[in-house]
Amino acid sequence: MLSLKLTESALMEEFATSLERLTRLRMKGHELDMQVVAEAVQDKKNLELLKDMDCDSVQGYYIERLMPAKNLIPWIQHKLFFINLLVQFELLWHQKYD
Repeated sequence: MLSLKLTESALMEEFATSLERLTRLRMKGHELDMQVVAEAVQDKKNLELLKDMDCDSVQGYYIERLMPAKNLIPWIQHKLFFINLLVQFELLWHQKYD
């Protein structure tokens, strides 16, 4: 699948202009059946904005800092452990309160 990356330079421009440009880029990417990937996500505010814009994927320091390849598998295992706990908690919650 082709992907369209929204880079840091696009995110760093004047907010209103950037938002308009990012919206147009995202729309064009989806029109062309491309996956839209936002790069350089630095904080929760950026992440929420990009989620509201229907970006398909994000990457940046807010998600995780750069790491050596040897640390990737343990990082994924750690994240999956907590995701599994949350899913189990939600299932128990629904069993008890639904």
